[in-house]
Amino acid sequence: MAKRLDLKTCAHTFPEIAVDIDLLIIAVPDSQIAEVDRMIASYSSNLDIKSCVHTSGAFPGSILQSLQQSGISVGSLHPLQTFSPHSPPPLKDIYFVLEGAEQLRNTLGKIVKDIGGIPIHLPEGDKTLYHSAAVFASNFIPVLMNASVELMRQAGLSDVDSRKMLAPLMTTSLNNCLDRGELEALTGPVSRGDISTVQEHVTALQSFDPLLSRIYKLLSLKALSLALEHGLAKDKAKAIEQILLS
Repeated sequence: MAKRLDLKTCAHTFPEIAVDIDLLIIAVPDSQIAEVDRMIASYSSNLDIKSCVHTSGAFPGSILQSLQQSGISVGSLHPLQTFSPHSPPPLKDIYFVLEGAEQLRNTLGKIVKDIGGIPIHLPEGDKTLYHSAAVFASNFIPVLMNASVELMRQAGLSDVDSRKMLAPLMTTSLNNCLDRGELEALTGPVSRGDISTVQEHVTALQSFDPLLSRIYKLLSLKALSLALEHGLAKDKAKAIEQILLS
């Protein structure tokens, strides 16, 4: 990485690292942040670290307890983007959630703008809900695709054909959500109040895979609340609710 970026120095151990550090960024899995925090803090007496941030979306900067106790300004810098090991994602026009002291946020905001990103501040207490939202929006898409392909396969279609068939359906639905909002984009048997169709789905899914049946019911309950907000008749909504809660 240092060679690709034409960096003058590359340290493999802490004794090799530069002594004077304006900003140290910890980019490791969430489960390793606390350990790395303690490890860096053990060297902090030999280093002049002004500030340190991690890139986790789920945890606040205050998880860097050891460094904070050493008098180092801590925070977090999370890019709201999905990272695949197969290809680097674009960062231009991507939101980066910043958290920490105001001076540190200003520094991080400048870095984000320099790489074409959009900085936004999020209070520490809201990070877990924010990251949960990111999981719903990104991580569950492959799960939903896999469930759909699995059901298509059971119906007699190949995985390749299934993905080709589902692609325009999924992209149109997503685009409708982004362009018109969730209420206007919601379609399907729950939104129309098709009680018998919902019952058929639940019965078939329960027979094929009880787990998928539970997932269908939970997501449909959320869809039902949207449908009610959009004007679904209360008697139809009640009948569907009884099926989904059975």
